[in-house]
Amino acid sequence: MALPKFIWAIADSKRDVKMIPFPFLESDTPAISKAPVIAATFLTPHFHLRYPLLAALDATMRTSLLTSIDATSHIHLIIGTNALAASRCAKSLEVGATPIVIFHPDECEHEVHPAMQQRIDDKEVKWLAKPYHDDDISTLGRPELDGYVDAVFVTLSPQDPL
Repeated sequence: MALPKFIWAIADSKRDVKMIPFPFLESDTPAISKAPVIAATFLTPHFHLRYPLLAALDATMRTSLLTSIDATSHIHLIIGTNALAASRCAKSLEVGATPIVIFHPDECEHEVHPAMQQRIDDKEVKWLAKPYHDDDISTLGRPELDGYVDAVFVTLSPQDPL
């Protein structure tokens, strides 16, 4: 099979789909020759424009699979205090899940997002004022799952330790 002369790079936005030419693809680049990247989903918009070589050479990138899950009565563990964490809380509540947010106020270098703080104050969201521990995943969930939570959302930045 001949290698493609173009790689389609798909960003988060449906409007931001770009075709990027890579004339060097006809060379013997090991990563490309093993599994050429035809489509890749990137975490940040315009990633492929800033780092086209990384996008082309990383043949191990996986595309996301959108699934439909009835999350009614599920327990969602959310680690973090930023806007994404607040959004995860809102979506969890919207689908009928119970969000549990973990962060220790003394160890939190970032401010709590106002929307999340409001949900905590209104007791819509359960907040555990403690550092995250690995056993939280297996102890804070539903009894029918032997205490395991249904989903974990880590919204920390790469600089924040878990």
